[in-house]
Amino acid sequence: MRGVLLVVLCGCGRIGFGAHDNPGTNPDGNSDSPGPGEDAMIDALPPNTALVVAFTQLPNGSAPTARRATGAAAAPDNRIWIYGGFAGAAGPQADIYAYTPGTGWTAPTATNIPPARERHALAYDPMNDRLVVFGGYSGTFPNFITHDELYVFTPATNAWTQLPKVGTWPTPRKDAVMTWAPSLGKLLLYGGNDGSGSANRSTQIWTLSIDAAATTATWTLLTPTGTAPANSAPCAAYDPSAKQWILYGGEPTDGNDANTTTRYLVDTNQWQADTTTGTSPGGRSFASCAWDPSVGRVVLYGGQSSGNPVAGAFSYEPTTKAWASVPLDSGSASPGNLSDAGATYSAMLGGVFIFGGRTATTSYTNQSLLVDLKPM
Repeated sequence: MRGVLLVVLCGCGRIGFGAHDNPGTNPDGNSDSPGPGEDAMIDALPPNTALVVAFTQLPNGSAPTARRATGAAAAPDNRIWIYGGFAGAAGPQADIYAYTPGTGWTAPTATNIPPARERHALAYDPMNDRLVVFGGYSGTFPNFITHDELYVFTPATNAWTQLPKVGTWPTPRKDAVMTWAPSLGKLLLYGGNDGSGSANRSTQIWTLSIDAAATTATWTLLTPTGTAPANSAPCAAYDPSAKQWILYGGEPTDGNDANTTTRYLVDTNQWQADTTTGTSPGGRSFASCAWDPSVGRVVLYGGQSSGNPVAGAFSYEPTTKAWASVPLDSGSASPGNLSDAGATYSAMLGGVFIFGGRTATTSYTNQSLLVDLKPM
């Protein structure tokens, strides 16, 4: 799952798939949700709470065709957006879909559609109410093209807009990750690779500010202290309450997978390498990953190891720096091997939403899945 991880809380109730209480509503029914530019504050579970995981196949009416590498991002109105991706023999796609929890998929009649692509960075900007897409790649072997275009999609008008390339700008890249950082009121972009070689990985981290009225963008290259990881396609989960972006794994070179845990600390503009305990996921990249504020942990499912999709649910508790392999809840079944899926936390569903992905070397799925962690 790339880049596409945004925690958006709402004052509405959950629709009944999960088992623990709705983190977006107080017991008296009043919303405690933050505004679009504020940090999310939720009372999470104690750090040492043992968890189980339940998987639910969600209503999937009018689903996109089976594909990988779409990204996924939740909007303030609870819809979950995906764009593009790779659909096997049909190649890279250029369509956009919205998932409404409890209902299924719709495909808006969009205008000014960007060229087809996959493995792009995707996130939602709640201050401007726009879906944001950067980079990615397209084409077929051996004529791949890596991109540096920046597009925003406006749900109110179903219109795409390409923002002009002005000033400092990231180089073309695929497999970068992007997230909304509420305390900054900006997007963050990390990493990726330009496709020119097996080990050509970026360690850059950028902020992105969008002026929707002027249709302009401002990129700023940050210079953090500490050592950034040099891995593309990592698990990336943003914890807004602690103002930290937690990265796990990724590819340091093509076909090889890292098993390191690193945080970017927003307030101090610093990279921090974690010495972790517990059972980590091992070397993997392209995992489905998001921050779940209701349990106060990174949730990771599946990914790729040595080029092959794998299974397995894991959690990471950053206070204790502890990874854990999460067992199945009674009566739940694993979705099996899965990599390159789109993933994002959904407050309305009360867990991590996953769409699509790769299930084998050249096999893809269009399932919509809820990953729900809860106390054992």
